[in-house]
Amino acid sequence: MRSVLLVAAGLALSAAACSRDLTSGMPGPVTSHDVAITTRLGGRGPIGDTVTIHIANTGTSAAYFPQCGNQPLLLTQQFVNGQWIGGVQNFMCLSSVVPGPVIVPPGGALDVVRVYQPGRYRVSVSVASDFNLSDPTPALSAAFDAP
Repeated sequence: MRSVLLVAAGLALSAAACSRDLTSGMPGPVTSHDVAITTRLGGRGPIGDTVTIHIANTGTSAAYFPQCGNQPLLLTQQFVNGQWIGGVQNFMCLSSVVPGPVIVPPGGALDVVRVYQPGRYRVSVSVASDFNLSDPTPALSAAFDAP
C-alpha cells in the first residue's frame, strides 16, 4: 500500500511539473533562477513577424546570462512534425565590447526583439546565479505562433 501511495504522489508531482499552456497545447513556460520568459507578437514585416521576448528577473538576486553581443544568448526551437527541433540562434552574435555575462538585477527585466517566419516556436536562455556562470539552467518560454 505504501508503494502505491509513493507512485501516486510521484505521478501527481510529474503532472504538476508538466504544466501546459492552454492556448497552444504545448508545455508551458519554465523558470530558472527566478527568471521567466514571455513573448509578444508584434507587427508583420517583409521578412517575417516581429516578436518581443521579455526576460524578467522576479527574484531577490541578480541573474546572469551568456552574451550574444550586448544581449543574452537566446536559442530558438521550432515545433515540426510533433517535436521540438533546433535550439539554435536565429540572430548573429556580434562581438561584445564589455566582457562577462549580461546581468539583470533583482526585479529587473529586458526586452529583445527578433523576427520569425511562420511557424510555432519557443525560446530558451541559459540562466546562472553567479558571474562565472557556474550553475546554468535553461528558462523556457511558452510556445508561440508566428502567423
